[in-house]
Amino acid sequence: MLSDREVFDLRSILLAQSRLLDELDRAITTSASRLATVPAQAAKLAELQHLMAEIEASAHLLRADALADFDPDHIPRLYEAIAPS
Repeated sequence: MLSDREVFDLRSILLAQSRLLDELDRAITTSASRLATVPAQAAKLAELQHLMAEIEASAHLLRADALADFDPDHIPRLYEAIAPS
């Protein structure tokens, strides 16, 4: 049989282990929720890689003088023109 002192010592150890397990449980839950989105993110990255490959394949069509008259303010105006009212 355990003495009162041994029970008291064990109580401290068990409380520390319980807190550690709670922290591990929270960390695992957080990690699991983040990992649940990995397939969707992988699909988006694959789509972006495909788009970048298409852009790079068309890069030879660009000429430096083609951008001479480029107006960066024109792009927002294009979006405003096609945006639903």
